[in-house]
Amino acid sequence: MNVSFDLSNTGTRAGAEIAEVYVSEAHPSVPRPVKELKGYAKALLRPGETRHVSITLNRRAFSYYDAGQHGWKADAGDFQIYVGRSSEQINTTGTVARMGQ
Repeated sequence: MNVSFDLSNTGTRAGAEIAEVYVSEAHPSVPRPVKELKGYAKALLRPGETRHVSITLNRRAFSYYDAGQHGWKADAGDFQIYVGRSSEQINTTGTVARMGQ
């Protein structure tokens, strides 16, 4: 799955931005963090520049380690996708339905 968005430098100086992608399972079968960091991208932007960014999330981005099965498991269900500067500064959200194993 690809998470795509635009990053813009609205300032008057060149700068760098790191965009982070978090995943949250709506109804987890086991306790999981509210937001799990699953990808990030760093972009160097000139003043006024906008860049399209795409971050790929693979099956493991939606999985958790099942100690009983000694392996990674991905449950079926809805997942919330968050994009922002940090887990506290979220700018974009979306929902995706994920098939299980």
